[in-house]
Amino acid sequence: MMVSNLGFELLTQWRRWRGQYLKLAILLLGFALTAALLSIALRLGSMLFYENPSWTNTNKPLYTLGRLSEDNRLSAVSKQALDQLKTLPMVEDVSWLVFKEFNFSIDNAKLSNVRSAIFSPNMADNLAIDVLKNNKVSGAWITEKFWRETLKSDANIKGKILSYKRLERGIQILGVLNKKYNHVGVNHVDVWLPEDILRYSTPFTNDSMVDRFLQAAPLYYGVFSAKMSFDPEQTKKQLESIDLSVKGMSFGKSPLPLVIFSGINFDPKSYQHMVLLWQLLLGLIVTLFFILTFSLFSISSSKAIVFADEYKTLQLLGAQSYDFIRPALLFSCLKIVVISLLSVLSLYLLSQLITSSTSYQLLFTDKGLSVDSVSFISAIAMITVSVILCSLIPLVNLLKGSLFIRMANTRVSLFQQALAGGILVIQLSVALTATYALSNVALSQWQKYKHSNINLSVAQVSVDSGHFAISWRQALNKIQQVDPQAVILSPPFEKLQQYTLAGQGAKEAMDIKTSYVSSHFFDLLDVDIQGKQLANWQNGVIINHALAKHLSSTQKLSSLIGTTISYGLENQQLTIIGITENIPHWGRRQSIMPTLYLPLNTYDEEVLKNFSILSNNINALSNNSDFNRWLSEQASNINIHKAAALADILAKFDQQSTDLLWFGFVITLIILAGIFSGLWYQVLAQLRLDKQSICVLLAIGATDGFIVFNRCRQILFAFILALIACFIFYKLIGSTLLGFDLLALFIALLTTLILCVTATLSPLVKLLKTPIQQALRDL
Repeated sequence: MMVSNLGFELLTQWRRWRGQYLKLAILLLGFALTAALLSIALRLGSMLFYENPSWTNTNKPLYTLGRLSEDNRLSAVSKQALDQLKTLPMVEDVSWLVFKEFNFSIDNAKLSNVRSAIFSPNMADNLAIDVLKNNKVSGAWITEKFWRETLKSDANIKGKILSYKRLERGIQILGVLNKKYNHVGVNHVDVWLPEDILRYSTPFTNDSMVDRFLQAAPLYYGVFSAKMSFDPEQTKKQLESIDLSVKGMSFGKSPLPLVIFSGINFDPKSYQHMVLLWQLLLGLIVTLFFILTFSLFSISSSKAIVFADEYKTLQLLGAQSYDFIRPALLFSCLKIVVISLLSVLSLYLLSQLITSSTSYQLLFTDKGLSVDSVSFISAIAMITVSVILCSLIPLVNLLKGSLFIRMANTRVSLFQQALAGGILVIQLSVALTATYALSNVALSQWQKYKHSNINLSVAQVSVDSGHFAISWRQALNKIQQVDPQAVILSPPFEKLQQYTLAGQGAKEAMDIKTSYVSSHFFDLLDVDIQGKQLANWQNGVIINHALAKHLSSTQKLSSLIGTTISYGLENQQLTIIGITENIPHWGRRQSIMPTLYLPLNTYDEEVLKNFSILSNNINALSNNSDFNRWLSEQASNINIHKAAALADILAKFDQQSTDLLWFGFVITLIILAGIFSGLWYQVLAQLRLDKQSICVLLAIGATDGFIVFNRCRQILFAFILALIACFIFYKLIGSTLLGFDLLALFIALLTTLILCVTATLSPLVKLLKTPIQQALRDL
């Protein structure tokens, strides 16, 4: 009869890992990261595919109707299209939103370009937005951000009148909304307005013409619910087959196709990027889980063989199967506890990486990635099953006798050999892919960092004057009294405006960045410009090398100088007068966006609301400077950011890249360590089986080189197959994610080859160093 002691059993299991505690730590950390990533993936998948935005209060399935442009942006449809949508079967409640800017005033204070969301009468009921429902008086709702920043948190704002030039009585303000209504998708909202305001925003005064205009104008984003059996694709085809024209009012037939999205989706581009990120995250999770599970299983199998004699002795002394299973199960539970604690610590850091992506911030504004308990428990449950099975299956097989048979050198089946070989090829493919991806990203960031030569000591102060614009000429004259080389640019240095450029010799429409800058901008940053000398830049545009490469059909980029580029709503023909080196607006390790720089004096207006000042004299931009005080006097709600050097601004972006690189390094290290451990234990187990034949070969005169080549043959063949598999994968999918880099490929090949050879030879070298007589006696 055996007496069990849980503490002693756990201590025994712990000591069986002696000399391999680092491997155990890597496995536990790897499983913890896998659990944390899986929790995030489950939560993110729920947010992407099942949850409505935070500004709605309903969980029922909703759909979005719009038109999809070539660059994956959503455009509005006409009211006629929404009316026709209501008539289709399976469609239930149809509501809409219009995003438009107005010039209002409150208490005689003018507010220009107020961003407004105009909602249909039934939208509040359809989306269960209680605050907008059941109001006896029609009026406007102010968003929290607009109330705080522009209206300076006016406690008496409720009941005041929002005056509009075409409304005699104005619009009564009903209150301030929760901050979750500050954004609707990519649209910033200042005021929520009822549909009546639309009638006073048309170019017509005749009621009949107003009705026809509002019916035909592409102003509306449709949001609707439908029955359970609703088919978006079939409904879209039905809607396209209907005549959507309005008699007496024509906007021409739109070239853009209609589209129906599941869920409320006003930003398809960011949504697509986020779905791609989610799919890559799932791929990483599956890879990590497979590698770690197989590694743990290999180690457990090897340990079962090593301690087989001990188990046989204990069985002779009266131990039963559960006496061996219980300690292994308890130690597995202890592993799960450690993994759970590490997962909780990892969740915060990994969530920060996801939420820092631009697509996430655009899609889920003001919504954190808080992992719910169900997602976390599901992830831990999957890891628990894996850890327990990897610990118990080899032990149970040993106790049943199958491992004793294998120790007797019984030949394995052809299927088992093929399965082991296939798993080996997959492991090496994963190692090659992970190492290449990490090397590619690291080399790319290093090259971008080294190629940036701009003057980073220049200081910037960003200004947001809210709805009260400031004369940029006065601001420029004021700062140039202190620093004659100071410049103004709009938007600020790291927040350039996006514009979709079509034609111009480019193969397809592409997104570029644009900025209006004053004449000394490039001199201040000390950047090289190919083209005319710009002593006083007043006309023409300057493009960066990234944009020039897109536009030029030849290797000679200077051929673009003197040509024209079409820009703006009126397709102005602007002359390219220079090509500047790439300026890293978003960090020196980030990809460079094609960028177009325009002279500030060609800007449509003499005033700006969102701009920044660059100067070599940081004291001239400090909070206590005369210039800063002058700015504060120009608008009541102005927001002046603290002056900072460009080096500090870019460092924030670079830090995100560095964090991502370190995360990739840790994941790659865990993958390689897991693969190495799995290979090492496989080789060790096989070596125990083949030890007798190796000793015999050595005894009859076989050289060490022959033995080494014979043992490395299988792993080298698997390495070649893995290389072929990776090449096929890259051609099919990988080329869209990563560019080809010869040095990164060399690093990946060398690293994986060293891993293979080391895992294969390290157990063998010990045997070869042992005298033959001693090795034969140990059999």
